[in-house]
Amino acid sequence: MTRTEETTVPPIDRVATSRFAVDLAFRNDRYIHEIALLDSTERIVVARSAEPSANLAAHESSNRPENQGAEVPVHQEAHFPRSNPGRTALLVGQSGVHHYSLSIHLSEDDDRRRARIEFDHADRLARIPTEGIRDLSVLYFINLPIVDATDVETERVRWITREPSGLLTIETLREADRPTRIVVAEAGRRGAWIEIAPGATSEFTRRCRYAWTWEEA
Repeated sequence: MTRTEETTVPPIDRVATSRFAVDLAFRNDRYIHEIALLDSTERIVVARSAEPSANLAAHESSNRPENQGAEVPVHQEAHFPRSNPGRTALLVGQSGVHHYSLSIHLSEDDDRRRARIEFDHADRLARIPTEGIRDLSVLYFINLPIVDATDVETERVRWITREPSGLLTIETLREADRPTRIVVAEAGRRGAWIEIAPGATSEFTRRCRYAWTWEEA
């Protein structure tokens, strides 16, 4: 796994529980984020949101599961509501006819053995062009090898973490009757790509909802 000194994205803002964190950084005119486990004094990055094309050059993978017809969200502003300090972040951005928003919310069980991060992406279109519109999609580079995955399904992927010891799960949250799928592809021996994409729609608002959960072993 990646340690703090090895990451290429220094955190600017953080929302976190005692063991689970989302670190936000502004890079190449947009926010990207990392999912990290917190173990004593260590920050252990397990996943990093991918930019539309820049991450391909940084990782050894020709199997990236990116949907070439997908629109990767762009977020340029971040806000942290006082109503839930340290546990909620709201991001917004715009690109062409796309108006993006993202809410990130963290929660933790009382015994601190289980934590959860819910992501709710929305793409609100100013208009729907007659052609050239692309569906919403979210892409991550995972700092865990495929061999550590215990479940690989279209709606859930679960990984074993060793430092700290536990189970890391990403699962889709269904939007109405539109199925959301997860596609996994190997990225060399040390990692993987994950793409989360809801079913296509012709509506003005497109959403992609999913959750990360970490449970202590």
